[in-house]
Amino acid sequence: MKNESNDILYMYMQASERFVLFNGLNFREFVNSLPYTLDSILLLKHQFDGGEYNLNVLLESASTEAITKLVKENVRAYGDFCWIDFEEAEGLDELDGREIAELLYLGHAKTHLNPRFSVN
Repeated sequence: MKNESNDILYMYMQASERFVLFNGLNFREFVNSLPYTLDSILLLKHQFDGGEYNLNVLLESASTEAITKLVKENVRAYGDFCWIDFEEAEGLDELDGREIAELLYLGHAKTHLNPRFSVN
């Protein structure tokens, strides 16, 4: 029987660029370790069926209720699982083509094209 737990926890936090990459910690453990509740996430790469499709970005998002379901899923089985949190669903409708392209690049390359994501 294969042991599902990881022996090594790898976490790379880049606070100045506002992102975290991790391995060895599942999504549930990550969400439960946050000092706040995730209200909305944009699913950049996933296989989750419970998201809400946004016609502007042509991607699915998950609200608090869907995140609760997602936390119960085995996202490791998805293979690549990439998401970004956001505050207001209306903001997704205001993104232009370049911003959407940057999000797609972020989901693919796990880095950003434009340094404006950094905190000054």
